[in-house]
Amino acid sequence: MEKNKYSGIILLIIAVVAAIVIFDPFGGKIEGEWLLTRTIRNGDIRTYNSMQTETWVFYDDGTMANLGSFDDYLFTGKNESHNYSYSKGRLALDGVIYECDLSKNEMTLTLNDGNDKVVYELQRKS
Repeated sequence: MEKNKYSGIILLIIAVVAAIVIFDPFGGKIEGEWLLTRTIRNGDIRTYNSMQTETWVFYDDGTMANLGSFDDYLFTGKNESHNYSYSKGRLALDGVIYECDLSKNEMTLTLNDGNDKVVYELQRKS
């Protein structure tokens, strides 16, 4: 009887861990492709259309590629590389620290720099 009780508990723990890994209920990971959809700079809002939206790719090795927008690619071939680290709601991007609100499919980066406040809103690319 004791053996069955412990087997059931172990199976329950394995099922809970598997569900957490599969469904990621505590928010997303930063790695992957993100689309910059809106920038708010000191209250001025800029919303990007599909031709203007930049693609930011975060890799697990701590590098981020800004592939630019489709327009950038056509006219300038933009492809910037940056270093980043993410921990506890903060994103350091080339040494600049942003407050980072990260969920499964949305990311908001906020930078308060003296009198300037900049907010970047991104959507995970599907």
